[in-house]
Amino acid sequence: MFSQVVLSLYLSFAVIPLVMFTGNRSLMGKFVNPHWLKVTSWAVATGIVGLCYVEAHCEWGLTTQRWVIFKGRS
Repeated sequence: MFSQVVLSLYLSFAVIPLVMFTGNRSLMGKFVNPHWLKVTSWAVATGIVGLCYVEAHCEWGLTTQRWVIFKGRS
């Protein structure tokens, strides 16, 4: 399970630059993402980073509260 937590932390380093690059008109030209897709992409990226943060805290025991939804047990 530890390896999955580390891999999920690395996911943020791939998603955030992807959203930044595809939203940059000078890099993408006419293929740049429209505004609604930029907003949606940033919301999804923020959710991914947040869930990875919660998963890391639950896995490494950095919190005293039990996250039943994420841990799958009480």
